[in-house]
Amino acid sequence: MQTLLSRFCAEFVDHLRPLSQPLSRTAEAANAASADDPVRGLRGKLADLKQQIEALGDKVAEQQAYLLIFGPLKSGKSTLMNAISAAYVSEVSSLPAYPCMVYVQHATERRYVVTRYDGQTDAFSTADGLEPHLEKAHAALAQKIREIETKGKSFDPREHLPEAISRIDVRVPAPELSQAKAVLVDTPGLYSRMKFGYDRMTRDFRNAAACAVFVVRSDNLFLEQVFAEFTDLLGLFSKIFLVVNVDSTKFDLAKDGQLVPSLEQSDPQKVVSAFENLAMSAPLKRAAEAGKLRIYPIDLLRAASARIRGVTKDDPNAEAFGRFFGDLTEYLNSTDYLLAFLGDSLRRATTLLGEAEALCTDRRVERLRGRMRELGARRKKLDEKMHALSVLGEEPWDAHLQNLRQELAEVCRGLAKDVEEKTDRACTNAVRGWFGNDASLNQLAKGDLVPLFVRHQEDLIVAISKELSERLMQGGVGTALPGESGFTELGVDLASIGRLAHQRTDRQALVAVPPTPIRAEHLNIRPGPMDRAMFRSQNTLRRRVFGPPELPATPIKPETKTSRLGESAKSAIRRRLSSYEKEFFAETVERSIEGFARGYCEQIADAIDAALRKSTADQERELAQITLELAGCRRLLEPLDALRTQAKQARASVEKLSEHYSSMDLYMLTQPVEPDYRIPSVPPGSAQAPTSEADSGANRTSPAKAPERPAPNSKPS
Repeated sequence: MQTLLSRFCAEFVDHLRPLSQPLSRTAEAANAASADDPVRGLRGKLADLKQQIEALGDKVAEQQAYLLIFGPLKSGKSTLMNAISAAYVSEVSSLPAYPCMVYVQHATERRYVVTRYDGQTDAFSTADGLEPHLEKAHAALAQKIREIETKGKSFDPREHLPEAISRIDVRVPAPELSQAKAVLVDTPGLYSRMKFGYDRMTRDFRNAAACAVFVVRSDNLFLEQVFAEFTDLLGLFSKIFLVVNVDSTKFDLAKDGQLVPSLEQSDPQKVVSAFENLAMSAPLKRAAEAGKLRIYPIDLLRAASARIRGVTKDDPNAEAFGRFFGDLTEYLNSTDYLLAFLGDSLRRATTLLGEAEALCTDRRVERLRGRMRELGARRKKLDEKMHALSVLGEEPWDAHLQNLRQELAEVCRGLAKDVEEKTDRACTNAVRGWFGNDASLNQLAKGDLVPLFVRHQEDLIVAISKELSERLMQGGVGTALPGESGFTELGVDLASIGRLAHQRTDRQALVAVPPTPIRAEHLNIRPGPMDRAMFRSQNTLRRRVFGPPELPATPIKPETKTSRLGESAKSAIRRRLSSYEKEFFAETVERSIEGFARGYCEQIADAIDAALRKSTADQERELAQITLELAGCRRLLEPLDALRTQAKQARASVEKLSEHYSSMDLYMLTQPVEPDYRIPSVPPGSAQAPTSEADSGANRTSPAKAPERPAPNSKPS
């Protein structure tokens, strides 16, 4: 039958287990994020948090006792681990002193698992296979630390080198550890240059470890700097075992030159007493007097050898170690430890869940949320633009521009009057001049009059073009269009469209070569006596005076023009020009209106359609980019939101556990309970507001009634 403690552990793990999936999804999303995405920088924290929550769950599920071992480099920490385990478990400790936690626990087969800050793992079956891997990782770490320090920054592996090793799990055959359900945690050597995050490591384990062991060599016992950081440990752990590693083979030189056993060999307790009376600082003294700190002089090398060989009888070192091990075991089997186990587990869970919530509101995450809100606002605006573009795209621009064509036609007709008068005067002057010179009829018709009618067309087009230019100077395309006020917001510049269409309108195509206004058949020649005598026809006379009808280029003297053409020819030319001009002017006006106005309006309609299509394509590309980026934001934020919700719910449930157990008699924890007994839990969605880590300490489990202490080696199940 299960005990209440076992039920507590099961309930506790059930509250933490659901966080594994959102943590994994969030870590995967962060890993898949682009290099410049701020959330990518959370990869290390997410992986680290996932490792710690899973490790806490394993610890509580298996009711493991975490025993942290501290001390300077080469103080004997690894040897102590061998002695506690009664087995050789310090393979990793003999490798390069990589600054990470090493977890040692029992397993039937040897296995070494290296976990990195980014959550990636590597497994090895032998220490020989692990050694080159660690050496390579150590070299990369040292190089990166120097690089970061050169920039004047503090090194953080989760940010600067996520592939750095965060922990090594060692599984070796060690039945003693299995029986005690203990996990030995070898910490990086104190005073190591590469002890980044060391304070965080130890503070994290304050809420997960039952107690700590500090190892120091007797040679260094009286060095003040050895205990510079030891005071911090007193504030972190409720129980600390100080192991003084003595060399029981050491000799001193006597006055007579003989070698005699040193004080460490003959009476190591006197070394400890001297330390307590002469060198111990006030904080250490207070801790020792309160029973929080106990000191044990042990030759660890010999004790470990005896324990591994199983030869402990009559061995003073094994006996000294036995006193230490007995006190440690007694503590791990005590109600004090049970209290610490419950309280530390609850407090550690509260801390980790609080970190998970805080991670979900990290400044980088908030920047991502702000970016998502910005993208959402942009997408909404783009949707509005796309709708407006769709509406404008359905507009019949040719019909809307019909007003402009009519307006330009009226302008053209008004301007044509002045141009026509100018042309008429020029034609009259040309005819008058022709009668006073010896130019041919061909010169008058094609050399003088035709250019005037060509210029007439050009002048009319220039006048219309000028009128349109003046309109365009006021903005737009020369006439009001529906939705004109929204064109600029949609990225369509009507003024530029109008100017460009004006430039592209083909004016030259509107100027046609006019037909010959005056031909020989329009004029009659006065016959002379000989002409009448010979009955010469008008065609013959015209040929004799003007030249061939297809090219009347014969020069005609002024007196000939007077005698042979006279006033009747002048009248005939005026009548002919009047009729010609009337027809030509009317046709030119209509052709100019039709050609220029139509050409311009077609240019406008085509340009607006093209501009709207381009704007639509631009908006669609931007919308696609925003949609893609929003999807990326959601891929990151959705698991973060799920993690935050789950962490809140789990934290509320853990606080409920803490509340429930804070008023419980600890003796009851070791008693059987019915299978259907359930500890009250907080339903999903009703998560309470998380408390601070400092506040959570106030809820630490404390017994209402102190039970009788169990006998040594009767560890609760």
